[in-house]
Amino acid sequence: MGTSASGTGPRPTTPLIPNWIPKLDDEEVPRRDDDPDDEDDDEQSENGAEGEETTPGSPPASLESSEISPLPNRYRSSRSHFKTFARDRSNNQQSLRDSLKQYIRDGSGGSRTFSRRMNPSGARVARFYTVANEIRVNGKEQTLVTFQLQSYSQRPLIDVLAALTDVIFDDSSSYHDIQDDSITKVAYVNTITRIDELGEIDLDHLTNDNIEVMMAIFIEETIVARVICDIGTKLYADLTDCNEALAIEETVYQIVSGYVRNDIMPEIVATQRSLVADLEGQMERIYRIAFDCIGGTE
Repeated sequence: MGTSASGTGPRPTTPLIPNWIPKLDDEEVPRRDDDPDDEDDDEQSENGAEGEETTPGSPPASLESSEISPLPNRYRSSRSHFKTFARDRSNNQQSLRDSLKQYIRDGSGGSRTFSRRMNPSGARVARFYTVANEIRVNGKEQTLVTFQLQSYSQRPLIDVLAALTDVIFDDSSSYHDIQDDSITKVAYVNTITRIDELGEIDLDHLTNDNIEVMMAIFIEETIVARVICDIGTKLYADLTDCNEALAIEETVYQIVSGYVRNDIMPEIVATQRSLVADLEGQMERIYRIAFDCIGGTE
């Protein structure tokens, strides 16, 4: 670990929506047309340089990236605010809120585009729902037999959820083995830890309410993992105490959850308690609601 270089995160020239995410019938993949190479400015952003809230001449925040090209230096301000927060998370939580807001509105092209960008995570959350609901309907024992995991029937909750990783992240998915899927796996690890810490989930008596909470946690953790990957690029490089890094992650999670939980829960309930033909599409809708909450909060 000591010889590993820290990640630099995505560059401003990174497409808002990569070409391996299927585009909508009426959507053009956002791209930069005539922007000059901004390699020097991007390096400044990764070093935490202070920048303006938005690039001069940038379009209003209400415009989505299906209508605009990615902003030059679109990560600079959010990364700078995140670094300020990380230096002293106790006294700089407003910097984190500012960072998240600018990340959604500028760095990611708005809630509509960013919710599309989260399709790989949405696919895994949808699969998680399918597996959890099978446990609720058919029972833990039978579900584990179905997935050839019957040896885990008497194991603790966290062990069973961990054993289901390969089921949820099945290699038949079109998103298998890409970086975004790896980020979602990190989110899943944090999710099952949180679920276990609740102390109230019993897979032998799983309820709709339980599944709704579990899904909300997973969605929130995927947002946190994406945030840290994109704008918390120096988090681990600048810290020598792993407990400090975990504490920062915890604060990011609590802020994200505080922003979105009340608004996404009704949508999760609607998804979970009705027949939804396009579950992954519904996940995209839930992500958009979450990003609207984060990006639109003053």
